[in-house]
Amino acid sequence: MFCQYCGTPVSIGGAPCPKCGGAASAPAPPAGQPGPFAPQPGGFASFPQPAQRSSLPWFVFAGIGCLGLVFVGAIVAAIAIPTMTRVSSARSTSRKIDCKNHLKQMGVYVALHEAKTRKYPPDLRALWRPDLATSADIFICPVTSGATDTTPAPAPGAPWESFASRVSYEYRFPERGDETPPDALMAWDRVPHPDGKRCVLLFQGRVDEVDQATFERLHSAK
Repeated sequence: MFCQYCGTPVSIGGAPCPKCGGAASAPAPPAGQPGPFAPQPGGFASFPQPAQRSSLPWFVFAGIGCLGLVFVGAIVAAIAIPTMTRVSSARSTSRKIDCKNHLKQMGVYVALHEAKTRKYPPDLRALWRPDLATSADIFICPVTSGATDTTPAPAPGAPWESFASRVSYEYRFPERGDETPPDALMAWDRVPHPDGKRCVLLFQGRVDEVDQATFERLHSAK
């Protein structure tokens, strides 16, 4: 038998190697070649050495890392941009709905004013009263003014002058009274929305969203 570490012949009885103290049972190594873990100068065994590291320059690894970041950034942008677009579109749609609701509410107040006083209000200011409009928000378009106006809404009963400069709608007194055509223009956005359209309130109480050409036609009709 031979020592499994240094290849020195040892007795069959299982005694440790007299040279390195290793156990027996390994076959003899080829002539002139020490065992895989032969003792080295200094008393330490020689273990297999790991493969040598790559000698590529550091900037190669840095470039690979940058490309990875760019790739990840492109994926994040591809996911985030459509999501942000959908959120922005949803907010724009919501504001348009609020604008239409404001005009519908004005139509209700105009009808109530006529029922109470037997005449139509001469202007929007006439609707600002405790028994009719008590929230100034309905006079402010959420698309053209409310989206950027951070001024707190006036409290109920505040003077009209305190928010008159923020009023976003125009109103036209129905001169013919009950004989006014149902499709006659009664109230509308003072300025167009960013998409060039306006919300309008017709005498019959319907609210539409129209382009500039349609608005001009409605506005010029008597």
